[in-house]
Amino acid sequence: MAFSFPTPGLADKARPRGQGCLSCVHKQYCPSMYWMRRYSIEGRTIDDHNGIQCDAWSNNREDMISTPATDDDLDENDYMAIHGIQSEPDRCGLSTGSDG
Repeated sequence: MAFSFPTPGLADKARPRGQGCLSCVHKQYCPSMYWMRRYSIEGRTIDDHNGIQCDAWSNNREDMISTPATDDDLDENDYMAIHGIQSEPDRCGLSTGSDG
């Protein structure tokens, strides 16, 4: 599948705490962030340590995806809509309209 948005991967080196998921411009449509939020263990929160080794991380607002761009994006959008993911408060839809 060829998505226009980056998928999480393991980088060779970790960035400092605070340069991970919570500050990433991709967090609203990142599948890993979505599943961490949905299935987080009770009492465990996502903190500034999560994602410091992700090679898709960016805090550049120009990297943010605002609309689906490819057929694979649209297929993923349809999948999330069918399964109710996009109706959840912390969904990671391909187009969100908020900074979340």
